Amino acid sequence: FQSDVNIWLSHIQFLKTIKWDSSVSRIYLRLLQVHNDKPRLWVAAAKWEFEHVGNPDNGRQIMLRGLRFLPTSWVLHREYLKLELLYVEQLRKRGEVLGTEKTKEELEDSVLDCAIVRLVAKAAVDAVNSPKFVVSLITTVRLFPFATIVSKELMETLVEKFPTSPVTWDTLAREELGVEGKGGIRGCMEKYYEGLEVCKTKEMFAMAFSTLTDLAEVFPNSIVRIVKNIIKLLEFGKKEDLLEVKHYKFWLELQDPETHKKGMVELVKHSLTQYPTSVDLWIEQLVLSLKTAGPKAAASSFSRGLTAVGANSNDSCRLWQVMLSASSPEIGWQLLSGPDSPLDSNNPQLRLLHMEQAGYRGIAIAREVYVGYKDLPPFNKDLHYKMLEMEREEEVVSISHQRQVLTLLCDQFGSQDI
Repeated sequence: FQSDVNIWLSHIQFLKTIKWDSSVSRIYLRLLQVHNDKPRLWVAAAKWEFEHVGNPDNGRQIMLRGLRFLPTSWVLHREYLKLELLYVEQLRKRGEVLGTEKTKEELEDSVLDCAIVRLVAKAAVDAVNSPKFVVSLITTVRLFPFATIVSKELMETLVEKFPTSPVTWDTLAREELGVEGKGGIRGCMEKYYEGLEVCKTKEMFAMAFSTLTDLAEVFPNSIVRIVKNIIKLLEFGKKEDLLEVKHYKFWLELQDPETHKKGMVELVKHSLTQYPTSVDLWIEQLVLSLKTAGPKAAASSFSRGLTAVGANSNDSCRLWQVMLSASSPEIGWQLLSGPDSPLDSNNPQLRLLHMEQAGYRGIAIAREVYVGYKDLPPFNKDLHYKMLEMEREEEVVSISHQRQVLTLLCDQFGSQDI
């Protein structure tokens, strides 16, 4: 069972429980001979040597050997860097305890100055060509206050090696906020706009938008200022065609139909030219038409929306649900059952919606709708189950009607669903 990692780990856990520490180290080495492609196992073995056995050299050797097998592993490089940082922290604490008495620390000035850590960080950046990886190293290094020079060098490397990456500019902009967000909003936004000039992409815009929306929690007393910056950013995104559907929806939520009617109408129109098949935006169009232009305009928006979303059953069902919830019962029923109804009777979800609406008007109407759909392909089990549920909820339950529904259900699906 050497291929089963769980058995190995259970064995190791048992040895730890009974305090056979020397055996734990030996089993870890045997495990890594078999499963040398799993970075977490290398990390676990190195941590055991460093934290429990108290042998940082062995931990370091395990990490280096793991990196020979997995030279581009994010986990191994990051954990090895962390191990070296912990070693430096250990030496510094020992020096504080010894006070003025110096032992071999005098020979380890380069270690205390993070020279080895810097070499490890450089090797990691050279091995893994990714700005996100560099940012993860910066995050790790900042857990250790004495290693500010390392984080500074990593930041410089990030800018130098990935000058056009959105991740680089996102990191630089967040740096302007300072530790725990105690910096300035203005500097942060200036960096984002600078980044948007260098890499004018939707990814870069999304990062700027995400940061701005998060700032409301960091600066609760600056909500008005933050909202103004968000609107300014959204206007920039609209001009450069960088907005996604969620950005348009957020922008519309910021406005009041009574005071910003014209602007909202133009914004929805523009958004639909960018995303003509987005059901979310058609719902916004439908709701806005109801609020600002009345039922006729809403009906027109609804019809155009159904045409735009096309054969997507989920999207058309959502649009129907919004339209029915916004309409009176009579108008809604006329839309569903009238001679000019735009209802797609081939859509199983819309058939079910039609059945549910019919149920509100009585069992007789529901039975009529069911009869119209029961033999119409594509067959749908949910339609039969819905009719069965309605029959059972009646004050006077009809066994014959239930039998008819169950018989048809078995005829259509009995061969597949026993």
